[in-house]
Amino acid sequence: MPNKFMISAEANYSPGASVHLDTAKDNVKAAFMDDGASGKFLVMDNNQGRYQMLDSLQVYTHSPGGNLSRGKMLAQIAWSRRGCGALFLLNQQPLAVFDFATRAGYANLALLNVKTQWVRYPQPWRPEILDAF
Repeated sequence: MPNKFMISAEANYSPGASVHLDTAKDNVKAAFMDDGASGKFLVMDNNQGRYQMLDSLQVYTHSPGGNLSRGKMLAQIAWSRRGCGALFLLNQQPLAVFDFATRAGYANLALLNVKTQWVRYPQPWRPEILDAF
């Protein structure tokens, strides 16, 4: 399926291997990290010249024998057309969105039971949130 999103950063990697991917726009940075145990989509703010993490959404966890343990994956980050949101895609499938204007976070998987710090409104996934991208 061709990707309709304007991708700002991407990386091929093997799940479980340490990876860090990020892209900045204005004073905000969106990042993806796989620390070997799980994959997280993060949002950071440039406060006084250095980035500080505002929040993260867990997009997957590793499980022995699970489908994430096999092969290469493509991680991508896209910015919304107006720059007020960031989207994380895995193998061209949207998995998470940060909406900076409303401070809402959306995860395409049932992983919203994680504690959030900056996001005021963790939300279930809705296809229309992709309209901004």
